[in-house]
Amino acid sequence: MCWGCGAIACLYPVAVISALILGSLYYRKHPPPKAGRLPGTRPPGGLVGRATSVGIKGQSEGGAIIAITCGHCSSISQVQVMGKGYHEFTCPVCKTANRINIRQNFKPSNAENVQFPQWWPQQEGSPSLNLERKELVEASEEVKKAVQAMFDSTWRETATRDRLDGKTAKKMRVVKVEHNLNHRSWVNYSNARQEVRDQVSQKGFKIEQRNALTSDEVLKWPCLGGVDSTVNEYVLFHGTQRKAVESICKSDFMISLSGTRARSLLYGKGVYFADSCSKSDEYAAKDKSDGYCTMLLCRVTCGQMFYTAERTPDTDKLVEQCTKSNANFHSVLGDREKARGTYKEYVIYNNDLSYPEFVVTYAREEASED
Repeated sequence: MCWGCGAIACLYPVAVISALILGSLYYRKHPPPKAGRLPGTRPPGGLVGRATSVGIKGQSEGGAIIAITCGHCSSISQVQVMGKGYHEFTCPVCKTANRINIRQNFKPSNAENVQFPQWWPQQEGSPSLNLERKELVEASEEVKKAVQAMFDSTWRETATRDRLDGKTAKKMRVVKVEHNLNHRSWVNYSNARQEVRDQVSQKGFKIEQRNALTSDEVLKWPCLGGVDSTVNEYVLFHGTQRKAVESICKSDFMISLSGTRARSLLYGKGVYFADSCSKSDEYAAKDKSDGYCTMLLCRVTCGQMFYTAERTPDTDKLVEQCTKSNANFHSVLGDREKARGTYKEYVIYNNDLSYPEFVVTYAREEASED
């Protein structure tokens, strides 16, 4: 007799039992996501997709279409976003859920008032900017010598807790330098730098100019390109790994905001640079194929800098000073040299204000045991 309808012969119990069996088999193969995690994500603390404000592929009624690099597998996808704020997308390759924080409204790349950099390799008679052109070319011997001189003059045998392998080298020997010729990224960097100039002019305040450890070498070597000291433009180091270089240079994105791999974010989620190569070397790892390390030499516009030598600064306050509407600061200069006897750190919160110009492959010459 059926317990549902009371009939002597009924298919209802058979249907219920069949559904339970099929459901059990399905969920064994397709388990539901654990609470608190998006499908495809790694454990908490995990992925932050790396967005670019220069990778605008088009405009639509639904917003801007931008190029985004997955924080897990580094594959590049085109995603539609609506202005500022947090956006989430699932990587079509590895199915990892990414969350990205868009910190500024997107604007189409405008090359109208941007000139071809005179220090770039010129492969044609009258070079011009082509927004679709992006390539890595080996730099000249002069550039290689200039980078080696910069390494030699900024290296210090000082280690911090951020050093990945715990070892310090005696010096760094440049093996190869590649020039990143990403025309769209250069145009957006140039426009962002001009915006800083315009803001300074409109607000009528004078930027306090500061020298970096790299400043003297940049002046000595014209092949590195000049800098605009009136807006605190520098050539600075950024530690990275070889596998990340292709995404940075061949996609339309520059350098990701820290937050995925960084162990300490003293100055908030921004893009971190150093004027000492030994500081950026702490974030590099030897490539398994040849034992060499990789570092980026970046052009960075710091504008009006919020200087702090506090040992434990108020992170939220620092970030707000640079990111709130009508902010009077464009970057943070964290003086850990004064606070802890280590290094200065330069932090920006708009990655348009940096351009990764040179990819440096180098060898660590380890300190001898005796």
